[in-house]
Amino acid sequence: MRRLAHDCEHIILHIRKILAFGHLLHSNILRDLQLNAIPKMIRKTLSLIAFFACSISLIAQWTNLGQQSELVMTSNQKGLSFTNTAGSTPAQGITWKVFGTVDDWVSNAQQSTGGGSGLGCCSLSNPVSLNDATVYVTHNFQGIYTILKTADAGDTWQNLSTSNMNFNVRESVLLGVDDVLVIGADYSADEAVAVRIRPQGVDTLFSSEFHNGLTARICFPSNQLGFVSVVDTSGIVRLMRTSDGGSTWANTLSVGLGDHLAIDFANAFTGYAGGSNGTFYKTTDAGLTWNSLPINGPVTSNQIEFLNADTGYVATNNGLLMRTYDGGQNWSSEVVDSAANLTYLKVVDTDIIYVQRDDYTLFKRNYVTANEDVQALSQQIKVYPQPTSSLLNIALPQGHKLEYFDLAGLDGKVLLQGHEKLLDLSAFSSGVYFLRIKTNKGTQVLKVIKD
Repeated sequence: MRRLAHDCEHIILHIRKILAFGHLLHSNILRDLQLNAIPKMIRKTLSLIAFFACSISLIAQWTNLGQQSELVMTSNQKGLSFTNTAGSTPAQGITWKVFGTVDDWVSNAQQSTGGGSGLGCCSLSNPVSLNDATVYVTHNFQGIYTILKTADAGDTWQNLSTSNMNFNVRESVLLGVDDVLVIGADYSADEAVAVRIRPQGVDTLFSSEFHNGLTARICFPSNQLGFVSVVDTSGIVRLMRTSDGGSTWANTLSVGLGDHLAIDFANAFTGYAGGSNGTFYKTTDAGLTWNSLPINGPVTSNQIEFLNADTGYVATNNGLLMRTYDGGQNWSSEVVDSAANLTYLKVVDTDIIYVQRDDYTLFKRNYVTANEDVQALSQQIKVYPQPTSSLLNIALPQGHKLEYFDLAGLDGKVLLQGHEKLLDLSAFSSGVYFLRIKTNKGTQVLKVIKD
């Protein structure tokens, strides 16, 4: 059935190319109909035809890829899924299994299975990926968390942590190679705790008895600049900011009553935060000040992902995927499932997007409508390998010509400029950089990780 669905998808794609002018046709026909230049019955018929064409263009955008439990899509068509199965008796504990796919779950292969004690026991969750091969997960052994890492797409796993985390993990994010940030709640009083896990140990970034960590979120655009979203004892959502790697924190945004703020930074200065009470904010000064943005109604932002400072997507609680191409000033939406919450979002580029419902059903949008073609072109620039130890390649889509690039550090200072498609980063220290690429089609900023 899954292969049949994929075949149908390709057929629909060709149909949509024919009907891609549906929106334009609909608007033009309606404009002409207002002139009453043709009989009423014909006007109704033409309007229905135009509306039908437009509706096909909208409905045929998503493909159901089935249910996958704990999931991370590492790139287009590739991903890992984790299942945790309780033993028949408490003494047998929980067994975890890892499955991988290279064809959007048309087929999948079991990569590894845990059993017994140590790394084999208990559950895996909160997966985050660095690339197709390297994935990190939290490993829960009777309430004690560690971080497991695979460098071979799930075949083998190793313990990245040298210390244990005795709290309930809510969210994990990557700052760099073998550099994982997690946030959650202390078991005893639900107090918010955030830590940084590296091979050399676990460092506490944030700890507060005045904030609840059960719905906390975390985002670190750089080693020093970071944000956590927490709820205080009065139920007010607070966005806390640090500029010294977690040594000190200050309240940079108070949202009002709610559960959380989802956070994402497109670069070191431009970031977005969306709340559970319909609020949405933007900063262009690294989080010192935030401005409210309209987002078409009281939506709940569960996940935010921006490809650059202007182009971004928001997965919401009412089954809508919101998107903006102008930095949040204007939004459009696509209905994935109006009766479900979207809890996972992976944006490969503007024409390849994954979302997951709260029942673990995964959907993919893998082609564009006609009015998005120009927008999509500018998002198809690739840089590889990621991470890199020395050489970095710039791959441009057909029709693009490189005019120049510049590489900047997290402080915005330009460190390298040129006109070549091959960069030598061997002289640079490990960390995160931003590569601005100017082509004849536009400019794009991409994150680069140097290991």
